[in-house]
Amino acid sequence: MIINIFTIVLGETLEAGFLFSLLLYACYRFSISKFYVLFGVLSGAFLATLYGNNLVTISEWFDYTGQEWINAVICSFLAMLLLVVSRGLTQAINTQGVPIFLLSMLAVIHEGAELYLFFQSVPNEAAFKIVFSALIALMIGSSFGVINYFCLQYLQQIGHKIAFFLSMLLASGLFMQASQLLIQADVLPQYQPLWNSEFLLSEQANLGELLRAMLRYESTPTGIEVAAYLTCTVMFLSVLLIPRRRL
Repeated sequence: MIINIFTIVLGETLEAGFLFSLLLYACYRFSISKFYVLFGVLSGAFLATLYGNNLVTISEWFDYTGQEWINAVICSFLAMLLLVVSRGLTQAINTQGVPIFLLSMLAVIHEGAELYLFFQSVPNEAAFKIVFSALIALMIGSSFGVINYFCLQYLQQIGHKIAFFLSMLLASGLFMQASQLLIQADVLPQYQPLWNSEFLLSEQANLGELLRAMLRYESTPTGIEVAAYLTCTVMFLSVLLIPRRRL
């Protein structure tokens, strides 16, 4: 088993697993058909494949920053849609199926395009070991998503609070990732890092790679990246100030 491949795929799958467990929990809580999630996954898989096949052309858009722009937009929309669904969970607002469908579709495009490109670049001589490691990571990550879904269902009184907290972590990481992509595209300025935690946890270590994939861990964040993360966190926390209603 190739540990680095296993860690990368596991991180991506854990993030997707937690996200989809939150979406399925939202369907359960709102009494919405899970068809919205299924249709979103199928639509996202088609678009992710289309995106991966045309990546060279897309990368040339906007003065060769097309990939960064599209990924930044996807990350931002994912964060905002997570806020909409989380607000529905905490404030007992019956969210319609459209945000859940869009979240499912964009999540598959976001994760699926990266995995599609990854498997496209697998060398033939190492294909079996790499694919085998990736499949094990995929099964483990999916299992955690299933466990999280049933735990949220079981914890009736606090399930929505846990779902809110997980959504906030995912969304804040995605918002920070959007800022990183815009820095790479020279849209936002590049400043010196505010701190360096590489000596505590390296991004090249297995745990660091896992946290980077799941929660967008950054050992040398700039002020803009920290500001983006905190801005999204504050937006989520502000939802808690709105008086709660019952479903």
